Amino acid sequence: MVACHRMPYPYAVFSCHTTTAALYAVTLAGAEDGTKAEAMTACHKDASPGIFWPTYKKLGVAPGTVPVCHFLPQDSMLWMRK
Repeated sequence: MVACHRMPYPYAVFSCHTTTAALYAVTLAGAEDGTKAEAMTACHKDASPGIFWPTYKKLGVAPGTVPVCHFLPQDSMLWMRK
């Protein structure tokens, strides 16, 4: 699977990388009015400390011991085999 994230340039530039993350389609619902939205979340089971270090620190767990999940921004793309 390849994930591509939009970069902050005045024209379309994407940073793409391969990943072994597990992907899930989830439905998010607003607490106030019940508005729903579909989103993709990626869960990294073997995430190294790197950019996830603040997450591990907040959760109080050692790097690589639990999956780290995050939502993909609207401008991201995923390429995978069917």
